[in-house]
Amino acid sequence: MQGGGLTQAIGEILSIFGITLPPWAAPAFMLCVAILLLPWILRNMRTSRARKLLKRSIMESAEVRQSMEERALTIVDGNAPGLLAVAEESVRRGRFELAKKALTRIPDNKLKRQRWQLMLEMQPRDPATPDAAVLVIQRLLEAEMVKEARERTERFLRRWPNDTELQAVQKQLDR
Repeated sequence: MQGGGLTQAIGEILSIFGITLPPWAAPAFMLCVAILLLPWILRNMRTSRARKLLKRSIMESAEVRQSMEERALTIVDGNAPGLLAVAEESVRRGRFELAKKALTRIPDNKLKRQRWQLMLEMQPRDPATPDAAVLVIQRLLEAEMVKEARERTERFLRRWPNDTELQAVQKQLDR
């Protein structure tokens, strides 16, 4: 058997089992394998391209970044592992809205565990101290998210009912 590298190795492995192939068979076999793997290879290339686009988008203005993010979603649309990769990359970069968009495009019957883990990762974490809780509420008020601030204040007061700062914040919200 002539040829080199992989085709020669395939020929030698087959000859161990007593199978001899004509010289053209090993390259033909490799070509068939490549053709069968082509959709998977192309899908991975698109996923890689979408990830690179997201990484480059960090350095852009908000408008350009959103356009690049939409393009990344379009590149992997219909590809559940690709959409999950975009969501993971978005979570790493703190772009939770984009991650949620990508996760909602994944069919319900695919990648359930991974989607669930990412959704948990995106959930806001409760602060460890009453002082940190007050800071969270103040940030919400600065962002004009009054309803969310009220809900969080009530939840934090259930956890720390005797904290005077949280009580003061609740009084401020009640006005």
